[in-house]
Parts: sequence; structure tokens; C-alpha cells
Amino acid sequence: MRWGSMDNKNVLIVDDEVINFYLLDNLIDPIHTVLVATNGKDALIRAEKCVPDLILLDLALPDMHGVTVCQHLKENPQTKYIPIIIVSASDPNQYGKTMKALGVTEFFVKPFDSYAVKQKISDYLT
Repeated sequence: MRWGSMDNKNVLIVDDEVINFYLLDNLIDPIHTVLVATNGKDALIRAEKCVPDLILLDLALPDMHGVTVCQHLKENPQTKYIPIIIVSASDPNQYGKTMKALGVTEFFVKPFDSYAVKQKISDYLT
């Protein structure tokens, strides 16, 4: 984890696979602070405590499905406006409508196009 300046933004990466955390972390400008959660419960706690500027969320988590995490985030007045980018091996056709209804507009399938994900991350953090 890196620590940035007072002007940096916080990004929460939620994934239970360490390799995916490192792949995504490398796409984020080093001026930003990267937080990590490896399950849904920790993601909800960290999001409420730190209120990140962006969440990168996997759907296949060990304790609860990413859709459930997303629902809880969008129901919480403190976290409901945080943009969420889904980065998952799950089929977007299976969850796309649900995610769109929850306000998630970005869905990248693993293995993902690093350039496209990096561009979307940058778009949300500028």
C-alpha cells in the first residue's frame, strides 16, 4: 500500500486474489492511495470508514457476492455516490442489468484490457 499527499484520491480494490490486486494497483497513478479488501464484509467496512473516490470490485468474493456488496454500498447514504467499476471473470450478460440498475456503468471481464481499465480509472479520478 502506498500513501499519497493530502490532495490524492482513495481507491478501494476489492478482490480475493492477490495477483488481481497487484495488476489493478499498477494501473493507478502513484499519487493516489490504494486500499484493499479481500472480502465483501471488509469492503463495506473500509468503504464506510474511508469513503473512497472509486471502488474496483470483483463479483466472486468468498463471503458475499459482489452484487450484494454493491447493493449495500448503494443503500448506504455515506457510500451510495461512490463510482464502482466491476472487474470480474463473471459473465457480464448474467449481471449486467442488475449492475446497471444499481448505477454501475463499467464492467470489465478478466483477463481485462489494462489500457481500457487504466483509462476508466483515470477518468473517474480526474
